[in-house]
Amino acid sequence: MASLFIKSLTCNETEDTFGSDECLLEVFTNAGRKTYRETMNNGEVFEINDELPFTVRAKVKLWDLDLGRWPDYNDHLGTVVIRDTPVQNSTASFTLDGADYVLTYDVKP
Repeated sequence: MASLFIKSLTCNETEDTFGSDECLLEVFTNAGRKTYRETMNNGEVFEINDELPFTVRAKVKLWDLDLGRWPDYNDHLGTVVIRDTPVQNSTASFTLDGADYVLTYDVKP
């Protein structure tokens, strides 16, 4: 079984035109769903430093939480699939809806 070590989430550009994004990072593994929340602005880094065991693949989704209903639905900023192949200091980008976030992670055997 591999382990996903999530290091950090960096905000290069928020989705919201004015103010910060209320980020929800969801990680789906064999064990279920784990979430991380942080309010972020341009140039900020959210240090996560958490390790999650998984088999074959893990799915990671990033959201900007807004009202969650009309007139301001939550914004899906992207989804990435991480395989169980060992890597160090790898990155994944979330760039939907005008945002620019980078997740830094390792996959350990």
